[in-house]
Amino acid sequence: MSRIVEFSKYQGTGNDFVLINQMEAQYDLSTEQIAFLCHRRFGIGADGLMFLRPIEGYDFEMVYYNSDGHPSSMCGNGGRCIVKFAHDLGYIQSETSFLAIDGPHFAKVDAETVALQMIDVEEIIAIDDENTFELNTGSPHYIHFTEEIEDLEKIITYGKIVRYSDKYAQNGINVNLVCDLGKNELFMATYERGVEDETYSCGTGVTAAALAYGYKHQLEGQVKVKTKGGTLWVNFINNGQQFYKVVLIGAATFIKKKKFKDLIFPNDSKVDVGRLVFGFGLWFGLGLAGEIVSYFVAPINYVFHFDALSFFTLLIICIFLLPIQTSFEELFFRGYLMQGLALVTKNKITLMLITSVLFAAVHGANPEIKEYGIAIMLTYYITAGLFLALITIMDGRLELALGVHAATNFYGAVISSYGGGVLQTDSLLKSETINPAVMTLAFIVTAIIFVYICYKKYNWPSLNYLLEPVSDQPNDL
Repeated sequence: MSRIVEFSKYQGTGNDFVLINQMEAQYDLSTEQIAFLCHRRFGIGADGLMFLRPIEGYDFEMVYYNSDGHPSSMCGNGGRCIVKFAHDLGYIQSETSFLAIDGPHFAKVDAETVALQMIDVEEIIAIDDENTFELNTGSPHYIHFTEEIEDLEKIITYGKIVRYSDKYAQNGINVNLVCDLGKNELFMATYERGVEDETYSCGTGVTAAALAYGYKHQLEGQVKVKTKGGTLWVNFINNGQQFYKVVLIGAATFIKKKKFKDLIFPNDSKVDVGRLVFGFGLWFGLGLAGEIVSYFVAPINYVFHFDALSFFTLLIICIFLLPIQTSFEELFFRGYLMQGLALVTKNKITLMLITSVLFAAVHGANPEIKEYGIAIMLTYYITAGLFLALITIMDGRLELALGVHAATNFYGAVISSYGGGVLQTDSLLKSETINPAVMTLAFIVTAIIFVYICYKKYNWPSLNYLLEPVSDQPNDL
């Protein structure tokens, strides 16, 4: 399935988020897609992604994902940003009630800030000494107070030690180092689970730091908390039993609005199955024709093997499992990675080279590398990567590459395998050894024939198209 998706980006004191409006139409993105979009090198770049969705009884629902692509607990700064997002879109006015993963929230918006009511907190656990606390403000936090502001620079090292300790390794915990600046003012640094790095700010962390400070000093009112990304304020009432009417206040700022394609299938609402089948059939047929010629030229190199039970068991396994493996590689290398690099390089040749080298690198542990030599086999895999990248760019779609890759692995598993290769199966034909240079040359010849046929069938542009920069049009990567 393909669609052009409009997103907006907001930040709250340096915590940045991708926001997608789904008030009119709902759909899901995979874990890999969300992680890709949040990636700061290959995607849009963000600490998390949120969907704005309708829900009965509330103005909207906040659906939040960490930058690793997994659903997460409440994000305070994310909550403030999605309120501002809903306000900017006209779904709410100055006040709103919405539903998040930790329950209902109320918020107010004015020209400068968003004030977000957080959940009540009834339990704060003192750990080891009077300077370390654990509490949940919608997300779990480990708060440690330090007297030296320089200690906050150690947040990544300290955060990893705590987050991956035996106690917290499985479910994770957000870690905050907090320095008391006096007069109800704090400075805080955050190591955030799911991001697994320092973030410039954290709304639930700021709230947790303020409440831990109130617990430690038995006070209520307002606490000012500075972060690397800016300043937030937390209001709360402390009755000695619980903290309630907890409100997180600070700016939420619009950054930009753009569009992205969730896959590399442009201009259609669904995958072109005909193209995929054609790519599979043509590549399989060309490979079979070459194999027949090779068999009649040197039959001594082959051993024919057929056991009905083994063969049909293998056939069923390959039909169901191989497309999953090959599709994952194509979606990653020729899909997401290529699109991500296109945002940076705008150069098609560079895209082909980088993705092909990386494609070869992930096959570096295959047994044929050791068996036949790293230089020639990596050359083969780079060549294969260049071919798959070429047909993807020339066709402007991913289906042909999906078909070719599936046909390659299916052929190697079911029809003809060779000694030392990664696919050691009960194939019909087996070769004890191969000449990798001849195999690479045969691949190039077959690829040229495939490209020529597709060039004619699908009216591809000339190869000069590869020299043109990647445009921002929906059908260009």
